[in-house]
Amino acid sequence: MARFEKFVKLLSKGTNWIAASAMLVLMASICVAVVAHVCRHEIYGALELGTLLAVIIAAFAVADAQVEGAHVSVEVLMQRMPKRIQLITSVINSLLLAVLSVIVSWQCIVTGSKLLQAKAESVALGFPFYTLYYGIAVGFAILGLVFLVEVLKLLFRRQR
Repeated sequence: MARFEKFVKLLSKGTNWIAASAMLVLMASICVAVVAHVCRHEIYGALELGTLLAVIIAAFAVADAQVEGAHVSVEVLMQRMPKRIQLITSVINSLLLAVLSVIVSWQCIVTGSKLLQAKAESVALGFPFYTLYYGIAVGFAILGLVFLVEVLKLLFRRQR
């Protein structure tokens, strides 16, 4: 269990580094676009690049945000419940989110494959859309693993 958890954390940290790198590229491209605008020039595809990078950032940062507990959660009601109800609710919640993450990942692979066959590309930059869908699929697959680790930790903690 500990090795599986470390592996999933390593995956989430790796994808977070990809998201952080995309963020740096996004910041640099925005700075260049602003300077170019001041100089009365326009950078073709800058808006499209920003949109593509935002998708990459969101898809690859979501798993590590869950590992680090950076997502907003409402616990006011849960804190007043008995510990057993809290455990059951947490297990069901994490299990459903794991299943949902896997379904999203699977559907992104299906859609990405269709876009690959259609050779769909962005208009300005000619960026192939299937790569974004495959990236989102990877991000959500890792998120599903994170939720699975949470379920296993909750269940094993209960047995002690």
